[in-house]
Amino acid sequence: MSSVSFDDSFITRVYTDPAPTLAAYDSLWREEVFTLVSDWHRHSGTPLDHAAIKAHLRDLTDQDEEEQNDHPVVRLRDRIMAHAPTFQADVFPRLAPLLPPETPIEATATLVALIAPGAFCARGRIVVNLSHPQFLEAGENLILNVIAHELYHFGFHAHQDTGSETPPDASPRELADHALWWLQNEGMATYASYNLTDTYPADVRRLTGSVNEILTAASTQPRNTLRETLWTKGVKERAFYVVGAHIARTIDREKGREALISLIHEGPRSYAEAYNALAPRDMTLNL
Repeated sequence: MSSVSFDDSFITRVYTDPAPTLAAYDSLWREEVFTLVSDWHRHSGTPLDHAAIKAHLRDLTDQDEEEQNDHPVVRLRDRIMAHAPTFQADVFPRLAPLLPPETPIEATATLVALIAPGAFCARGRIVVNLSHPQFLEAGENLILNVIAHELYHFGFHAHQDTGSETPPDASPRELADHALWWLQNEGMATYASYNLTDTYPADVRRLTGSVNEILTAASTQPRNTLRETLWTKGVKERAFYVVGAHIARTIDREKGREALISLIHEGPRSYAEAYNALAPRDMTLNL
């Protein structure tokens, strides 16, 4: 049985009574959700800007109750929580057809603010930053799609979670497989959670080139440089998401849903090979 719950306690306490959070700022980073945020920053190589977070908290302490209740983050939180009762019934029928049968997903969507990342998942939590400029502009529909995307990752990881880390002595092929794991994982989650159209063929072509650059880098770049290439081209520039979703859609259309799902068990290299067998020569991956 799959389930997702929503936790908005951080938004409530920070936007209605920020002074205690500011006064006990150091203890904030010992809370589970913010240890995950710290881990995200270490993994991405992005320094935590504590001065900026404290400045935001100080600004919030100067607001009166009406301003606090009318804050864009609070209004966005309210709209998300209004969808929460029906979200579970809507989301799992969207995700289940792209996972092996009876894959359970259990997670808590934790709504936070004032941090750098937009959203990520770890240890049974989906951390969503409601103060992220993209979310404030796009609103709750994008956020709910992002939560669906992260929920899919939990289902995927139940069957395939061996590619997220690589040993220090990994061979070039193992490093390439690590990149292909990102491609399959993010691509399948994107395909499951968004209504994709055929409006971006130029992006697919351009970003396929980026994926091929990453695969070449696996055998030519030092490990630290490769890590930056994976993050910049694959994640920040969205190559893993767009190309991976294009691969999922291509296999789904040409070989069928059962074949696509079977590749979750077969692994990322099989995912890429199955796509190459279907793709035009100038759109294949350099395996």
